[in-house]
Amino acid sequence: MDVGVARWLVSQDAVAGIELAQSIEDPSSVHAGEVVRRHLTAERAAAVLNLETLRRKGRGKLGDLAGGLFFTREGLEQATRWDVARWRARQLVASGVRQVIDAGCGLGIDALAAHQAGLAVSGIEADPATAIMAEANIRAGTRDIPVQCPDSGPGTPEPEGSDHDHVSPHILTARIEDLDLTDWLADPSTAIFLDPSRRTVRGRSWDVADLSPSWEFVFSVITRSQGVVVVKLAPGFPRRLLPEDADVTWVSHRGDMVETTVWSSPASCGTRQAVVLSPNPPIQSRSAVASLPTATFAVPSLDQYGESYLAAGEPAPAPDRVGAFIYEPDPAVIRAEAVGRLARMTRTHPVAESIAYLTGDEWVPTQFATGFEVVEKFGFSEKALRAWVRKNEIGSLEIKTRGLNIDPAVLRRSLHLKGKNSTVVILTPTTRGNAILVVRRTV
Repeated sequence: MDVGVARWLVSQDAVAGIELAQSIEDPSSVHAGEVVRRHLTAERAAAVLNLETLRRKGRGKLGDLAGGLFFTREGLEQATRWDVARWRARQLVASGVRQVIDAGCGLGIDALAAHQAGLAVSGIEADPATAIMAEANIRAGTRDIPVQCPDSGPGTPEPEGSDHDHVSPHILTARIEDLDLTDWLADPSTAIFLDPSRRTVRGRSWDVADLSPSWEFVFSVITRSQGVVVVKLAPGFPRRLLPEDADVTWVSHRGDMVETTVWSSPASCGTRQAVVLSPNPPIQSRSAVASLPTATFAVPSLDQYGESYLAAGEPAPAPDRVGAFIYEPDPAVIRAEAVGRLARMTRTHPVAESIAYLTGDEWVPTQFATGFEVVEKFGFSEKALRAWVRKNEIGSLEIKTRGLNIDPAVLRRSLHLKGKNSTVVILTPTTRGNAILVVRRTV
């Protein structure tokens, strides 16, 4: 986005145009463009309509907060979910840091969460238009601070001795690689948060070589820092590249595996853990936040925020017969290699060697897995499944599978489903061969 348009969009001058866009049923329609261009130039009309489209889309990640923030399309795609950002901010508070340097802050979602948690925040963002929006977003999401960037623009420092509760954190427009980090790295009360971009001119990339800043630069920050360094990475980031002496969490939110997070500090000891976040944890006071345990977790727990932790390390039991219940571990549990720990917690075992489905004869409620009761089971074949769905008048079928070379969408089309009933089937290897398990979700 053009810097001039970004400055206008976050100013009071744009409020009327933004409100007009909010009143339109479909801001992406041709009709919306015709209506708004009666009042604004084409460039500004496109900006407010795009903003309203992104705000509506952003509610899935950010809830009602999205309605008052400023977005670019790429920035929203890369933004942290609000529950996850608040979880990370609480862990930073618990670690004892007082200041966070959000290096590569994007639209400022993580910076906003840290600021709301009571931490002093400085953001660094290479793109000038994004930096303007980040500063506006922190102001918009902080009580008693107007939605307006300072006249001097991004990079304006806070007055010396100011109270950061009442002055918006400043955003420096720069590349983190071009800055002298010496003072920050030497300060144990300062945490550095890095969120390397995975986007190239070709679109989003999963190649580590495409990270910006590079993984080599990120690793150098980790090794040089005397304080806390937190790095947000892709869910599938290669385990072999993770620092052995840093703590690592694989984070799941609403059943989606959303990120791998590296936590490096003098206190870290190389723990590996799954973190499962329940949606919309209640907002707590700063005094409650400060009472949280430290960021190095030792035991599974479910605290008042809806956070659950499961450590890795225990091997899974030997596979055995399919019992009355099937457990599908949360994807964070699988990525953290904590399935063995979950099996012992739930008194279950794998259905087959190297298969993540667990099974047992009793249901043990857990936040770390989705549970299914086995209704029927028989040997796997497409012909047998087709006959079963026809006999039971199945018109809607959810297919879950592991360890078999099956495309659920292709299989579903081949079954020619017709009928009034719906169900779930799990297709999996077992100790007695490949099987079809007809299941229903536990409550």
